[in-house]
Amino acid sequence: MDAPLPLPGDNRLGCVAADLASQGWSWQPGLLPDTLLAAMRAEIQRLDADATLAPAGIGRDDDFQVDRSIRKTRITWLDGSSAAQLAFAEWAERWREFLNRTLLLGLFEFEACYAVYPEGGFYDRHLDSFEGAKNRIVSIVVYLNEAWSVDDGGALLVWP
Repeated sequence: MDAPLPLPGDNRLGCVAADLASQGWSWQPGLLPDTLLAAMRAEIQRLDADATLAPAGIGRDDDFQVDRSIRKTRITWLDGSSAAQLAFAEWAERWREFLNRTLLLGLFEFEACYAVYPEGGFYDRHLDSFEGAKNRIVSIVVYLNEAWSVDDGGALLVWP
């Protein structure tokens, strides 16, 4: 499964870098190749139907806990065990390299998870990095929903 970055001349690469440098976030609909998006969507639907997703928690190590008043979602970490996961990891690695070259971020690794938000599901306002750590410099959110609209709920809020 091919997971290319946008083709040369596609200004979305530059737009992402400029957005991150100027405002700290970027929104780029259609950035993930359609074939990869469809494969990932099919995989998360299968995993959710098979009940293999775990309730998502907060914190790490001894501070890890499942608190449904802060986070109500089901997740599984991507481990490269499928063609879709491998292709996404390759796509993300190309982005990591691009952002390092362009913005000199010094990103060394990438981790990803699938998350399913049931009706009424949420993740309260939070920093996408553990307290006292700066291990997450850039976060990528990919909506796998087919034909999602704002009226469906579940919009991502980005806080300053």
